[in-house]
Amino acid sequence: MFHAQFVANSILSREFTPADLRVAMAVTDAPYQKVLADARAWILRRPVVRIKVWSADGTVVFSDEPRLVGRRFDVDSDLKEGFAGKTTSEVTDLRDPENLFERALAPKLFATYTPLYLSPGRTGPPVAVAELYQDYAGIQSQINQLFRELAFALVLGLAALYGLLFPIARRASRTLGDQNAKLRDQAVRLEALLATEQGTVAELRELNRLKDEFVSVASH
Repeated sequence: MFHAQFVANSILSREFTPADLRVAMAVTDAPYQKVLADARAWILRRPVVRIKVWSADGTVVFSDEPRLVGRRFDVDSDLKEGFAGKTTSEVTDLRDPENLFERALAPKLFATYTPLYLSPGRTGPPVAVAELYQDYAGIQSQINQLFRELAFALVLGLAALYGLLFPIARRASRTLGDQNAKLRDQAVRLEALLATEQGTVAELRELNRLKDEFVSVASH
């Protein structure tokens, strides 16, 4: 989408005059040949495989495929949104009549419609709509490459985070181990003290019993 906008704003806007886009360009004339040469030099590079410039009535006023120039097709929603100033993209249905000459380019194409302005400030309604076709396999390849790069960066980030956190976790584990050992020692000492206290209580009870027996015998 951004590539199509760049092509429209930075390249095509410099190639045409308003007069060029009022009607379909004559493919044998010099203006068409110049734009075609520039399009092949600067735009038609993989994954971009086709370009069309549309008028509001559905006429192809320019294309790198000369057989399309001057043909008129039904105005679809994407073309209407383009003339409303919006950029839209979709996977192209190659069964559509307008895609007759695109069927041999790739098994699947991704089309982007973007408004074409000739004024420097892009004010007012667009004079035409540019449509760029890209080989979907090339786009998918770029997405896969980006995913691999992101996955690699994520793995590196996790490895770096692990490297930073491992010493902290190790120290924390050692500290917890030391604390657990101290608690176990304290528990052993408490158990020993409790056993001693229980023995003392038993002795006191025995002495109290003997005292009671002595008093009982003495009183008789």
